[in-house]
Amino acid sequence: MTLKGWLLATFFLSASQGFVQAQIVLGPPTFDSVSIPSTGGITYFVFSATVPDCDWIQADPVVRSERDFSVFLAEMRGEFCPFCIDCYHQETSALVLGNLLGGDYQLSTYGPSPFAGGTRLLWTQPFSVPSDSGPTLIATLDGEAVRIDVRGVPAAHYVIEASATLQDWRPVYSAQGAPFAWTTNRTSAPFQFYRVAVSSGRR
Repeated sequence: MTLKGWLLATFFLSASQGFVQAQIVLGPPTFDSVSIPSTGGITYFVFSATVPDCDWIQADPVVRSERDFSVFLAEMRGEFCPFCIDCYHQETSALVLGNLLGGDYQLSTYGPSPFAGGTRLLWTQPFSVPSDSGPTLIATLDGEAVRIDVRGVPAAHYVIEASATLQDWRPVYSAQGAPFAWTTNRTSAPFQFYRVAVSSGRR
């Protein structure tokens, strides 16, 4: 059984349907792997961590200033599982950094400090974005079928949207993680435009 080196006595109380649940900040996460890939024209911060089944990694929204990015990450615990000993799962998250111009950037990762309410710098990672990492969405015709291929990374959330006017868009398919393909019949809607919305996600 792995124990965190210290425990912050910080609680976030949220009322939901008549009860209050405490969320405890355990400390900064311990990563199994981290990467900053660019694929399909989008750059992501992807990280994995093995945590107890009661825990999860909470990520605040990514903050950008010119070519510098920063994000606050913490290992959290909700309801304590007294009968779970050495019960772990691997959690992978993908934070969208955006459609960035080619060049050099920097990501700073922050976590909670041992002092209640404080933060500390965990590490700073320079990274480079290529000038072209290809399209996010590729549409091909095969008879009456339209195949949409979406490029991306595991854990990020993708929603394919369709429109006949380029003004009113409706979701037609969603997926957790990419790459993936979706096929539809164009006879039901012969004139369609497609796009994909990408957001940060976790699995």
